[in-house]
Amino acid sequence: LGLYMSSLHRVLLPALMLASIASWLATCWSDPGAVTSHNLDAHLEAYPFDYVLYVPKPCPTLGFTCPARSKFCRVTRRRVARFDHFCGWMNNAIGENNLRYFVSFLAMHVVLTGYGSWLCFCIVYGELTRRGLWGVAFEGAGGAPVTMTQDWPLMTRFCMFHFGPIVMLGVFLAILV
Repeated sequence: LGLYMSSLHRVLLPALMLASIASWLATCWSDPGAVTSHNLDAHLEAYPFDYVLYVPKPCPTLGFTCPARSKFCRVTRRRVARFDHFCGWMNNAIGENNLRYFVSFLAMHVVLTGYGSWLCFCIVYGELTRRGLWGVAFEGAGGAPVTMTQDWPLMTRFCMFHFGPIVMLGVFLAILV
């Protein structure tokens, strides 16, 4: 993985990926909090009507009183308690029961993209160090010797020429964070 990367990253990266996949599967396969005739009373008791934003009204599709803060998902054809949205990436409605899994999935991907960006830049730094390029002097604009650490545009061009894909991957992941 690079000069200054420990073997810990060979374990940490797959562990983070497995945690990400687990949170994705938990979101995809969990019940979003579907309101049915069997659990209607529990939802009506959990979310009382405030008669300002939420007033009792019948669900035109299911035929029973809608609990407050519930919405009908047109894609899954279910009424979902605390419905947030239908997520096409999860192929599931996001609601009361699976919102925590969805937020953990998003948080895990923020961590993964930040970690991936950091790894990319550590690999480039390790390669520059391994090749001894930090102290290499080049002829500057006035003819005086200039090292790469003194001339950032030179360093940027050098890194983009020699490590272009990994530098651009690191920049892309940093933007995603």
